[in-house]
Parts: sequence; C-alpha cells; structure tokens
Amino acid sequence: MSFNPTIDVGDLLKALIYLGAGLWFLARMQGRVDLLGKEIKTLQEGVRLQSVQLTEFAKALIDLARQDERINAIDRRVEDLRKGRGWVQPDVDGEYMKSGKVR
Repeated sequence: MSFNPTIDVGDLLKALIYLGAGLWFLARMQGRVDLLGKEIKTLQEGVRLQSVQLTEFAKALIDLARQDERINAIDRRVEDLRKGRGWVQPDVDGEYMKSGKVR
C-alpha cells in the first residue's frame, strides 16, 4: 500500500461541496427544530387549557352529585310525610281533630 500525499483540485472541490451540503442541512434542520419548538409550546398551552376545563367540569359534576343527593333526601322526607311518618302525625297530643282546632 502506498500513500499519495498530493491533493487534487477535485478533492478540494469534493470537500467544499460536502462542507457546504452539511452546513445547508444544519441550517434547514435548525428552521425545522424552531418550528417544532413553537408547535410544542402551542400544544402545551392547549393541554393546559383543557386541564383547566376538565377541572371545572369535575367541579360541576361534584355539584350535580350533591344536588342529586339532596333531591333524594327530599324525596325520602316527602314519602315519609305521605305515609304519616316524620313531622306530621295523625294525632298530635289531642290538640287538633279532623274537623279543626279543639281549643
């Protein structure tokens, strides 16, 4: 094997072309990386807004569940009153009769 120490103009031209192509590639990739960075920031903002909306939705669902519990409790109380249990008794210490007040 022998080593040729001479450098041809073609070899220099190839090296410059490779160097130029590499720099061009890096410049193009930098633009795309910047674009991807902006898109990621936009997506992160969207995810943050959706997180806030989901939190508000969860609070609304909790409020609805509490209202449902209150309505069920009221239904039970009304049913108890309808059946004569609870606050209203058919005979309250003889104070009232079916026709009206005794005293």
